[in-house]
Parts: sequence; structure tokens; C-alpha cells
Amino acid sequence: MSLTVAYITARHEPRFDWFFQSLMLQKGVNEVVTKIIVVDQQIWNLGESRRTKAFESTFLPGKLNASLSFTKPKPTVWAGPSRLTKEDWWSASNSRNTAICLCKNDWIAFLDDRCVLQPRWLGAIRNAMERGYGVFGSYEKRTGITVKNGVIEHAGIVTGEDGRRAYVKEHRADNAPTQAPGAWAFGCNLALPIEWCLKVNGFDESCDSLSMEDVIFGAMLENNNFPLQYDHRMAVVQDRTPGQTGPAINRSSKEKHPHDETDKGHEALRRFGKQKQSSHHWNIREIRDQVLAGKPFPRATQPTHDWYDNQPLSEFDGKRIQ
Repeated sequence: MSLTVAYITARHEPRFDWFFQSLMLQKGVNEVVTKIIVVDQQIWNLGESRRTKAFESTFLPGKLNASLSFTKPKPTVWAGPSRLTKEDWWSASNSRNTAICLCKNDWIAFLDDRCVLQPRWLGAIRNAMERGYGVFGSYEKRTGITVKNGVIEHAGIVTGEDGRRAYVKEHRADNAPTQAPGAWAFGCNLALPIEWCLKVNGFDESCDSLSMEDVIFGAMLENNNFPLQYDHRMAVVQDRTPGQTGPAINRSSKEKHPHDETDKGHEALRRFGKQKQSSHHWNIREIRDQVLAGKPFPRATQPTHDWYDNQPLSEFDGKRIQ
């Protein structure tokens, strides 16, 4: 079996170099990873040539056998030239679905940007591939790290820790991979068979502008009874140093007060968390078949209104909406 690694970014400085250099240090990488897909939203804003040069300058030919592709996300009404909103809004589902449509391999792993892979990251995925379960990896957020040749030299300051890892340490004496609920699917670090992605119709783009798409995706995997494991060895460190990560992307749960359980996030869990497939208008399997046959991605015209409260997308304003 072969693995595609999908690297998703919308940041001005995604630190491609940290990812590639730490990937090259993974044991057996040239036996498993045969494709790397970078889905880069900044191509819309900064231009393809500028971003491609930054990408290619970090990759050393001959070190990895994997082929590379560098692409903007497929058209979406939430961001980029097809947007119906006043500014770009969160559209991580759309970006991850772009990678799913371009993936030709049996397995796909998803990563967020500004990450450094830890030594056993790929080994944990290989175990999952051999034993047939989807795997959720661990993460740690830090500020002020320095990296040399794919290895963290200065550890920086920890600003975010993985609560799933603490739970496993408390409940599993051997700290081994453990059965995981779908809610433990965090899009910054997970791997699974591509067929499972197609079975659930990709990440639900009804979550674009909101986020929470990874938790909903995991819930659908669980609802289809796919075996899922959490493996702390599949670890990444993410740098989120202020001033280096770029401006925040608009997203909103439309909360009316701090403990509002009628907000869009809670309603998404109630509405989509019980489903076996994503509810967006795309058929990801059909689009993938068309794209792999050489056809372009289809135009984006839907939705025109928010499913939560019927607000027109043309009225979405990041300066006013909460």
C-alpha cells in the first residue's frame, strides 16, 4: 500500500521546509510515501509562481522518491475568486476535499502547516496501514521554536497540549495505540484509507465558515463503524508564534452568549454528527473520478445562504459577524 501526504495551508509563512526536512528523517519514507500534495490557499492571494518558488526551494530533489504537486483549493463560495462572501472565510473542508480528489493512493494522511514531524510519525501510520485502522495522531502547539534540518533545536514554549494523550496515559498503563471515538479526529494529524474518505463524502463543507469539520468527519467515520485508533507516537509539533502565523481567518459559531448551546457549532453536532455522509451538495467520489480523468474541478455556486439561519453569504462580514 502507498501513502499520499496532504499538507494544507492558508498561511503567508507555512514553513514548508520544516515539514519536508522532518519527513525526510522518517524511517522507511521512500518505501511508503509516494505522493505529496500541498493545497495552498495563498496561491489565490500571492500568485502561483511566487508560492511555487517558495515551495520548491525547500524540497531537495533526490532525497525523497515521492512525486509532488502544488495546487490551490478547488472552487468554493467561502474563499478565493469564487467566493460569495465579502472576505475569505474558513474553508478547511474544501481544502482537504481538494486533496482527496487528487489522491490516487490507497491511503492519505492530513497535516496542517508549520509542523515538525516527530521521529515515529510515519511508523505509527505504517502500523495502521498494516492492521487496517484509521489513526489519529497527537499534537503539541508551541511558540518560538527553532528547527535545523528537520529537528527542533530550541523547544520554545508549550501553549497547547493534546488532551487525548493525557487521557490515554491515565487509562492505559502501556500507553499503546487505543481505540478512539470519532470525536478524536483532529484534522491537523490523521491518516486513513482513501476509500473511507469517499464513503463519507469527504469533509463536510457545511462546516466551512464554522470549523469543527474534523470532529464531524470523525463522527461520520464512527457512524460507518470504521475501526479508529489514537496513537501518540504519530506526533507533530506545531509552531504558532504570534506575528509569524499571519492574520486569523474569519470563522464564527454565531454565539449569542458564552454558553449558548443553540449556536451554529452545537447545531452542527446535532444535525451532522449522526450522519454517515457529508451533507454538502458535492459528490466527492464523482468529482474525484472526473478530476483524475483530466477534467477541471466544477464551478462553485452553492450554497448561497447559511444553512443555520438562512443568512445570505453576501452579508457575511468578518468585522461584524460573531
